[in-house]
Amino acid sequence: MNGLPTVPVEALMDQEQLLAEHKQLCQIMYELTRKKCENCGDCCFPEACEQTRIELDRRKVIYPIGEDSTFLFRGNSGCVLEPWMRPTCVIHICDSFLKDLEFRKQYLKLRKKIDTLHSIMDEKGMF
Repeated sequence: MNGLPTVPVEALMDQEQLLAEHKQLCQIMYELTRKKCENCGDCCFPEACEQTRIELDRRKVIYPIGEDSTFLFRGNSGCVLEPWMRPTCVIHICDSFLKDLEFRKQYLKLRKKIDTLHSIMDEKGMF
């Protein structure tokens, strides 16, 4: 090591670059987890929609509303929000799926990237 502090490359990005990275990582996580979750839905609950709505309103993000009377963002074919609009939902995975060691390795590596990015975005007032 050369004695210089290590800074995540994301810390050097501007807000537009951070948002683009956030969108990309959330999409990748969605694609990874949906393979496990698409036939389940047990972890989806109305409070998660409300929490997401509050966060989107705080960030002044315009969002669609679903057709379901119980779940604000549920449409006929699942959630109507893009993965980047619902990071809490996108990073959730049931513990039983983490028994798959290859999946677990991919998930935890990606989750660490997302957590680091979200921390930086929070420090910059974006979350």
